[in-house]
Amino acid sequence: MILTDTTTWPTDLVTFLDSRLGKICDYLGHRAETMDRYLNPIGEHIPMAMMPANPHYDDYHHVVRRCRPFFHSETLEGWHCTRLTDEEVEGIKTTGMNPLSSSLVQNKVNLLLKHELIDRETADSVLMDNLGEEEFRQMTWFCFFEPRHAGQSGIERFFRYWGGEAVYVPQHSCDRVLEMLQRIGRPCLIKVDVPIASLSPHSNLAEKIVWNYLESRNFDPREDARHEDYSRLALAPENVIRFVFHGEHEFSELTGCDSWQPPLGIVN
Repeated sequence: MILTDTTTWPTDLVTFLDSRLGKICDYLGHRAETMDRYLNPIGEHIPMAMMPANPHYDDYHHVVRRCRPFFHSETLEGWHCTRLTDEEVEGIKTTGMNPLSSSLVQNKVNLLLKHELIDRETADSVLMDNLGEEEFRQMTWFCFFEPRHAGQSGIERFFRYWGGEAVYVPQHSCDRVLEMLQRIGRPCLIKVDVPIASLSPHSNLAEKIVWNYLESRNFDPREDARHEDYSRLALAPENVIRFVFHGEHEFSELTGCDSWQPPLGIVN
């Protein structure tokens, strides 16, 4: 599935949402009217907590819950923003993508040492101080839209420093290590078919699907229908579609990096 393209969705999902379009619009229409009255009051201002309850609330959320089984077994096309060496690229092609862990950081640093891509002092600093053991970071993050929509501030740090947040964040006060991390690998986008069953069960993907459906039918949900999410499971190599590297025209199109200040360059 491509989140923004309903022609790639299961037919049963689209048919179900078509049959519930009226209920969805009733709820969102009432909510929009309530928000307009709150923001642009005529007469005395009424606090949001005192606004009338949405009479379509139950019907709408029943639709959101009901649509989940239609896509739960599907995959969703996503993008992972990172910086990789050639050896790491080949490893992903062979074994797939694994969520962050302390052992993953250890293995990645050992690979750099093997190929003489990092000095021992930097390696020791990274191995001694990284966030690989923090459980809430043990995941792989994806955006299910063209990454440029996240803006420079949202994605550039993943391309400027090798290793991800778990590596570069603890080194923020060490200019020497950060400079080395900018010399390792090259900025890269990984396009992945992410199994929806592997994503966070607590995300609002179902509602984002409803909002994208509305946009496909020329209705404005007055919500941001873009979705970001994470997987805590290993992803097989067959789920990795392709790599797009800095310097390729598609990379510039997908990230918008040509307009960034300072430019995203290769550090020699």
